[in-house]
Amino acid sequence: MRCRTHGAGLVLLLVLQTCRAGILYSGPPGQPNMDSYNDDDWEPVYRIYEGQDWDSHDDYTSQERSARDGDKDDSQFRSWKLDQWHHEKIHKVRVELYDDGQEVAEFEFEGTGQNLTGFFGQQTLRRSTYDDIPDGLSGRPFPGDDFSFDGDDDSRHWTVSSSHRGDCRNDDGWIQVVDKPRPGKDRCVCGYENVRKYPTIMYAKGNRKARWSDPTRVGHADMMQVSISHKPYAPRPVPQPQMPAPAPQPAYPPQQYPPQQYPPQSQPTHYRPQFAFETKK
Repeated sequence: MRCRTHGAGLVLLLVLQTCRAGILYSGPPGQPNMDSYNDDDWEPVYRIYEGQDWDSHDDYTSQERSARDGDKDDSQFRSWKLDQWHHEKIHKVRVELYDDGQEVAEFEFEGTGQNLTGFFGQQTLRRSTYDDIPDGLSGRPFPGDDFSFDGDDDSRHWTVSSSHRGDCRNDDGWIQVVDKPRPGKDRCVCGYENVRKYPTIMYAKGNRKARWSDPTRVGHADMMQVSISHKPYAPRPVPQPQMPAPAPQPAYPPQQYPPQQYPPQSQPTHYRPQFAFETKK
């Protein structure tokens, strides 16, 4: 009985250590549930909901909104860790949009050496759910006119825009958050910005950009969340330079090979030893 109790305690200890490590096994031995592992790696630090009166720009940067106790439920909150970016060693940042409880858009960024707003750009982008946005390591330029936290207007923020040049009918992009305009500001408002709730979190449905004026291709997310990770990205292999191929040698047909010259056969040389005889006196 003692042996059985000791064995059960050992198994329980291993399970506890596995859970603390963030790896939960749900399949055959040796196959971890990677979804649980990845979820444990991310920590939410900011969350807003559509129509809940928070300003996605000002409240994100304001320390007055910080919650010292962290995220205890699914309500709106701002973590104090956003103000301790360098001390916290934040290496990854993820921006997620949810609609009806389902994730509809996601962007993941390099957070090392950045700050709470500087990470949001194409140069630091590592991946997204949109196929027509290249990441920052691809070497391809961003196919749009604005990818920034501040946006190009006092009420349009977290902007990933393809085109916004004054022609409202053809404005298109991937995501943007429309905040309540500041009073006393003269601004030209497009029809798609006349929203009933602030903030309004707009996103392009599917995996490509959409025209903001097309309600069949544009959705309004219920919630936007920013999460951080302290695990750095694995270094990408450095591509090795390609060595030039050797120049091809000309091929001669067999009949065009130059005739080989052989030296004339030399006659054998016979060695004749020389003897010196001394004459006796």
